[in-house]
Amino acid sequence: MREGAEDCLWEEGVSDLEMVKACARAMGFKLVYPDDTSLPVCIETARGSDIYRPLEDDTQAMALVKRFDLCIGAANAAGERSAFTYNLCVLNADLNRAIVECVAKMQSA
Repeated sequence: MREGAEDCLWEEGVSDLEMVKACARAMGFKLVYPDDTSLPVCIETARGSDIYRPLEDDTQAMALVKRFDLCIGAANAAGERSAFTYNLCVLNADLNRAIVECVAKMQSA
């Protein structure tokens, strides 16, 4: 497989649901309905349950940044923002999506 081809396979084969579930698990949350096949993802909390939606919720996305020491890059000429670690960089016009995808990729490595 050519270098970088795994990223192409990732983008084609991983859904938003799978990425959000991977992020929830990475944050240590227990999924209330782990077999659900659609968003939103429901997680157990100290207060009962809550909706986990880091693709839309800036607070949840920033919690991922803090937890995994991600770096955030300024928008490039194409308007894409980046979320990256020492060995992984994800570009997307939507910063929350870049963050979620970066963390999900970290979990699959």
